[in-house]
Formats: sequence, C-alpha cells, structure tokens
Amino acid sequence: SDGCVDLESAENNGLKEAIDLLEPIRQKIGADDNDNGEAIMMSRADMWALAGNIMIEAAGGPHLEYKAGRADASDCTGQGERHVSAESTSSKRVEEVFVTQLGFSHREVVALIGAHVVGKATK
Repeated sequence: SDGCVDLESAENNGLKEAIDLLEPIRQKIGADDNDNGEAIMMSRADMWALAGNIMIEAAGGPHLEYKAGRADASDCTGQGERHVSAESTSSKRVEEVFVTQLGFSHREVVALIGAHVVGKATK
C-alpha cells in the first residue's frame, strides 16, 4: 500500500468516509516526537493497514500480524491505473500488483480481497 486511493473509482465507493474518520487519528498519532525532536507521522498506508487488521479481527476473523514502515507515495497521479481491476481474475496479476509492487504479504492480500467482498455484500 502506498497511501493513495482513487476515490473516483466505483471500486472504492465508501472509502472516503473511512479515510476521513481515520485521518484525525493518524494526525494525533503523529504528534509524538522521536529522539531527535522531530514529529513522527504514521503513514496513511500504515494507518489503513492497521485499521483493516483491526476490523478483520473485530468481525471475528484471524489475528493478522501488523508491521509498520509503509511509505506514502509523494504523488498519487495515475494511482487508479496501478491496481488490479475488479474484473481481473488472474492470481498472477493480483500477486504482481499487491505482493510485488505494493509489498503486501500473501495473507494480507487474501484478507484485503475478503474485506472487499464483505464490504460489497453489505452495501
């Protein structure tokens, strides 16, 4: 994850509300300072991954390991073209985009796809 999301894409309907709810929390977490007195800001990518893990667990799913360190992209131009479309059924394409390009683990990819399915089923 790179902290970018194409809110114009129909595949991402409903994410703006979640992003807007999480941003103040991310900003508050960023209020801490590191040893050099610099503000520590949690990346959007880390915040969204953590929130996803928490929601999967809250829904009765498995505990997922969380590792921080994702960097947000400095420019989200063309973000929609970098991801797999909803019509894609190729597991190799899913692996190429989510594992190779975005750095997700295979387990995180399965959880993400499952969360999308559950989200679409409840809308």
